[in-house]
Amino acid sequence: PVCRAGIMAIITYSAFLLGRMKDAYTALAISVTVILLVAPNNILSVSLWLSFSATFVILLLNELSLNFKEYFSKLKAFGKILFAALTSILITVFISVFTLPIVAATFGEISIISPIANIILVPVFSLFLYAAPFFVIFPNSPISFFCDVLYKFICTVSDYICSTDNLLISVKHSFVLPISIICLIATVILIALPLKRKTFILLPSVVCIVALTVSISIFNYINFDRTQIIYFAESDNDG
Repeated sequence: PVCRAGIMAIITYSAFLLGRMKDAYTALAISVTVILLVAPNNILSVSLWLSFSATFVILLLNELSLNFKEYFSKLKAFGKILFAALTSILITVFISVFTLPIVAATFGEISIISPIANIILVPVFSLFLYAAPFFVIFPNSPISFFCDVLYKFICTVSDYICSTDNLLISVKHSFVLPISIICLIATVILIALPLKRKTFILLPSVVCIVALTVSISIFNYINFDRTQIIYFAESDNDG
């Protein structure tokens, strides 16, 4: 996630300095390409999958939400606050939808508390991040009390969630597979909505399959005389 954010920031600021159009989708695609070129075994990392899928959801929903921003702006200050709150909740929910199939396939279980915890903690943590610099500059001001309250709330809720049992559901339950399929379908629909040509939704999958077919065939041809081949070995993930 740190490498992804760093590369995206470099690309975005470079575009700004060069007077070019900033495009977050392009920055995201370039960052994953660079990471995999430098360290191809990162394709086995669930951290990479979750980071890029979550970031993609944020970009996509921010773009779609612009269609409704003008309506909320008519309500003036209240409308802006309501719009920000609803957008935050929707992003949290859809990130859970996007990443649920990845989490289920990787860990063999899904969390029922994760979306709820994010809805509660993300807005509070955002307030804390905005208030923290003022706390550092003015440590004895009333805002320090406000930061302390937020900090204790975040820690208390996080500790309670981490120490609570039976919040994970195994993929062996019959209803997990249908939910994962529904999430995948919702993901495809959400991605296809902004596309001018809906068939482009199939492009990444086709490119991925072709690339894997060609690369695996070449790799096997080069190493056909070996009796044993280790493709990747990365900590607990073997491919």
